[in-house]
Amino acid sequence: GYKELNTAAGIGPSGAVYEAMRFMPDGRLVIAAPGPTVQIGNNHLYVRRYLPDGSPDASFGGGLTAGDEGLQLVGLGFGDADVMGIDLAADGSVVGAARYTGAGGPHRAAAFRLEPDGDPDPSFGNNAQAPGVVEASYPVPINAVLRAVTETLDGKLLAVGTSDSSLLVAR
Repeated sequence: GYKELNTAAGIGPSGAVYEAMRFMPDGRLVIAAPGPTVQIGNNHLYVRRYLPDGSPDASFGGGLTAGDEGLQLVGLGFGDADVMGIDLAADGSVVGAARYTGAGGPHRAAAFRLEPDGDPDPSFGNNAQAPGVVEASYPVPINAVLRAVTETLDGKLLAVGTSDSSLLVAR
């Protein structure tokens, strides 16, 4: 059966709207949402994991303050950011597809990977300011948005999306 999630404070400090979710084989639930601008010009996504009983999983993520158990922030570029999709890798890592708007410009594509405990994966990424995040590098077509991401059988990530009217595939 379904359990009510303990979301009295929302997924993050803003009570953000959930945009993506995945159930783990053991019944835990991973959800993701956009967060508010928590530092001037720097936006974050929230990823939270719940136990099968609906309570936050304290073994996941670093939280923000006391009471934020099971919560991890993912920093993405500047401006607005949205989670487009998440998936679970074979080892329990969380992988995600996202988009963000850079400094008043068009949408940019990004992907992220969190280790099974919710920490950013230091081996994944191309932005020293945001471990565990791969941001689209220049030149990239404008309005690039990753819409889904998954792990392939050989352990690599495959992301798909759009760029203007074209299909965008990244591996």
